[in-house]
Amino acid sequence: MKLSEINFGKIKQLKIREFLQMQISNGSKMIADIRSTMPNDSDLKNYSSVTDTIFSDLSPEILFDHYVNCNINTAWNCGESLQLGLVLDKKSGQLFYPGSDIQNAQVGFLMYVQMKYWNILTIANAQEVVEVNEVERRLVFSYIEGSKSSGKQVVSFHRLENGGCRIEHISYFRSNSRIRDKYFYAYFHRKTVLLYHKNMGALLNGSN
Repeated sequence: MKLSEINFGKIKQLKIREFLQMQISNGSKMIADIRSTMPNDSDLKNYSSVTDTIFSDLSPEILFDHYVNCNINTAWNCGESLQLGLVLDKKSGQLFYPGSDIQNAQVGFLMYVQMKYWNILTIANAQEVVEVNEVERRLVFSYIEGSKSSGKQVVSFHRLENGGCRIEHISYFRSNSRIRDKYFYAYFHRKTVLLYHKNMGALLNGSN
């Protein structure tokens, strides 16, 4: 599918529409043209990193299943602070607008989100799902080209001695601004990450 065929009228977030227009202007014509910035493990020494940890009384199996199979619309919509605007599937060429029934986080999904901080800073980026590892209970996302940062995020689910779970969310990142990477990324990233995981917990508790 051509990016020019996207119905921008169905995407309410201005920054996401601008992000998509930038991709088109930079030469991305088809969904398959969009590339992630997934780094090799050997290159991670050249990236900054930040780790966030969330604890739960629920088992890693329950949580991993929830994170993979939760409706993406509800997972990535957290009021004004975090909003999903569009999902593209690189494998099938399909696209999903807000409100579509998207039940599974599948490899090849491109998720466009808009983040707003204190009503004064609004940012849009997109991430590709590059790994859904059921054996090791690990999810990996990578920023796509054109995002403010390049790199990847690794979300893993570890069993605790009491049967609960430690969710470890590691982000490896770099941008063209050392100041941004050193002083700003970790703070704003942590706000978004904790909001996302809080929302996922609330959705799971509400379904019980």
